[in-house]
Amino acid sequence: ACAALVNAHRRGLAARRAEIEMDGGTLTLTWRDDGHVLMEGPVALVFEGELDAAMLAP
Repeated sequence: ACAALVNAHRRGLAARRAEIEMDGGTLTLTWRDDGHVLMEGPVALVFEGELDAAMLAP
């Protein structure tokens, strides 16, 4: 979502701040003048568990 906002702004399709409606709620994205992009909105725990480190090895 953050990259989409930056791309849309660079193409003249969006302001530096936008509200995005998603299933989990509304996200507010802001591309600041210092180059940082902020994403604000609701959060929810969707997974809790443990991964075996061997699963991550190449």
